[in-house]
Amino acid sequence: MLTEEAGPARETLLGLIRNTPPDVPILLAAPGQEALEDIEELLGDRVLQERELLALRLASGAGFAATVNAASTVVGPGDVVLVASGVLLGPAWLERLAQAAHCDTTVVSATALSDDGGPLGVRVGRSSTHGVQLAQPDAALAVIARSPRIRPRIPSAGPHCVYLRRELFDRLGTLNTAISDPAEALGEISLRALSIGMLHVVADDVLVTSTSDRQSAGSEASISEPVVERTTLSR
Repeated sequence: MLTEEAGPARETLLGLIRNTPPDVPILLAAPGQEALEDIEELLGDRVLQERELLALRLASGAGFAATVNAASTVVGPGDVVLVASGVLLGPAWLERLAQAAHCDTTVVSATALSDDGGPLGVRVGRSSTHGVQLAQPDAALAVIARSPRIRPRIPSAGPHCVYLRRELFDRLGTLNTAISDPAEALGEISLRALSIGMLHVVADDVLVTSTSDRQSAGSEASISEPVVERTTLSR
């Protein structure tokens, strides 16, 4: 998970802990020791006793691309899932995201639907038919129930919640650290992937929503290499 602020990060982490299988490691990438301590304090003893969290301490101002590159190295040979701070996750989100990413051998990324108004946006609000407000996880469950699971192809992976198969990094290397914007950095490597026959799809049965104060991870950050120091948040 990529974060800059403790408040939105807490909500995302709680969703990760509740809705992610216990054998899947959760890596928190945050700028500086102070940010990690703030998040640790917000989570509290009970949460940290329930689930071990790995932390990647970053140099202040570390860019999105450098952060993703460092995280992909730290997690080892497995696939990588990026979740931006302030994103709220529903039930079985990871399992369904993985199914979409592995729907074909040529697919190397699967991006979730979201309510952020972007190109993969889904309106989550008052229903004109029933007059009810769908909240997470109700909205996520509604999408699961109604999804045709056709895995539409898209030109680029998205930065809010995306599953990246290891083949992407093995064949194309790292993200371009000269690009600071998260969407553009993922767009650049996505286009390189397309040029050699790799595909990107929408996980059209996964909906993630966002907190009102969600911040784009790494947006407008200066470019510097992160301090690759892995620690454990636990009590």
